[in-house]
Amino acid sequence: MGMTGARFALQSSVTAAAPGAGGGRLPWYALYAVGVLTLLYFSLDSHQQRYLVLDAGLIGLLGLAAFCLVWRSEGFERLIYGVTALFFMVMVVAFSYRWGLAATGMIGGDDRTNPATAWIVFLFIPWTLGWTYGLALAANLRAQCRVEHMAQHDYLTGLPNRRYLSETMERMAARCACRRGRSESDSGAGFGVVIVDVNGFKEINDRYGHAFGDAALVKLAGLLVNGVRPEDEVVRLGGDEFVLLLRGLSDREALDRLCDRVFEELEEPVQVRGHRVYFVVSLGAAFCPDDGIETDRLLALADQRMYANKSLKGADSEVWRDDDCRGQEQRSAGGCLSPAGDRVV
Repeated sequence: MGMTGARFALQSSVTAAAPGAGGGRLPWYALYAVGVLTLLYFSLDSHQQRYLVLDAGLIGLLGLAAFCLVWRSEGFERLIYGVTALFFMVMVVAFSYRWGLAATGMIGGDDRTNPATAWIVFLFIPWTLGWTYGLALAANLRAQCRVEHMAQHDYLTGLPNRRYLSETMERMAARCACRRGRSESDSGAGFGVVIVDVNGFKEINDRYGHAFGDAALVKLAGLLVNGVRPEDEVVRLGGDEFVLLLRGLSDREALDRLCDRVFEELEEPVQVRGHRVYFVVSLGAAFCPDDGIETDRLLALADQRMYANKSLKGADSEVWRDDDCRGQEQRSAGGCLSPAGDRVV
């Protein structure tokens, strides 16, 4: 393509990218491209001016790409992205070298060859291989992490699932046994396992539908997470059963206090799809190491105590519409349907 043809192509690109052509406001990157193409259009006759414009834009883009690669990444993925960003920074150094030569006049307007361009051509191949394989490795690692996360977390609530519970409890029990072996008076060496079951949840599903039941479970999962400490974990076993893993407990009294926190979090009804839901749950707790260090035994004891607690309560979760109750006066006068009157069991 001759000089006239190149100028015509650049002028056509600028015209096509004009704000009026698309019928809307151009994004920032389109404006950036238009600006660079415009400057190149006026500097085609001078190698020095072209390097000053082109290399400055490439330095900015490559530097921004390197920053974005390592900005939001974590762990081993950050290491991969960091190596990839290093290749970008090598190209930034090369383009900066050529820009510096052009800025100081060491590259004139008619200079077609220069040592900096030779280095850029030489580094182009390792740069291409570096970012290609780096991004491929990072994408593969992210896919593996996503698959592992899906295997260990519940799709509905996003909480850890039974597989995660089993693996985590094994590690916690082994750590607890090791600490107890070193010092019998080690404070905070134990942990608690609490099974949470929603009373009357089957009837909620049957009456209001599974979509409503799923929304209620998501809401309950949030309440349970709010009811425990940051170092504790909430696990969904399946259905309406959850498990609380309470770390760093010194005795059973500390476990009981945390269970009371969960009950306090569930004292008030919550909003679910235009209805008010009052959750009634049954809890069963086991404390490691007093109740044993075998995970199966701890879960079995917690499950037995949960059913014992359920048989003592005799109350079930309740659901009623927001417009059923306008105030205590209406409920007293029988002017609306009270929660007890619209119980789902």
